[in-house]
Amino acid sequence: MGSKKDSEFTTWLNERQKMFIKISRGICFDIQMADDILQEALMDIYKRWDKVKDHPNLEAYTVRVMVSRHADARRKIRRTKQDQELSLESAAELASI
Repeated sequence: MGSKKDSEFTTWLNERQKMFIKISRGICFDIQMADDILQEALMDIYKRWDKVKDHPNLEAYTVRVMVSRHADARRKIRRTKQDQELSLESAAELASI
């Protein structure tokens, strides 16, 4: 049997889900990343539901969480890409081996 928290969160999300999907896709421009970002943001909101459910503008708060999650993902992608790239000096060093 579901808890009160589950019921409240589900009701809140059902009323706003389409809006959040559109917003996440607008933030990310990539459907797969948008869906992942939205899911992560909603997991964050759900975990903290008892603390955030009475937020005066929970929708804006949720969007802010999505933006933060997107920024984190972009930084991670950038770091991974930089870690995989060779510097000109490194490439020259490898070529001389």
